[in-house]
Amino acid sequence: MAANITTLTFFKYTNWLSKIWAFGMMQFAHSYLSEQSGIQFYKLMGSGKGKGFNPFPDWSTYALLIVWKDEKSANDFFPKR
Repeated sequence: MAANITTLTFFKYTNWLSKIWAFGMMQFAHSYLSEQSGIQFYKLMGSGKGKGFNPFPDWSTYALLIVWKDEKSANDFFPKR
């Protein structure tokens, strides 16, 4: 039996157009992610400004946590380099 694999991917956006797109994906990416095979759980996350805890959002940094059923599912999802 294959073990679950967890990935944590960070995304950094630099211009306002990409920041607006990324913020929109916090809502609209759910339909895409829920259709992907091999995903057992996922969480879209934003971040706060500065160091330590800050309740004010950093509109340029986001993260995606995914628990996969196996390593093959994770490898199939991410683009090959």
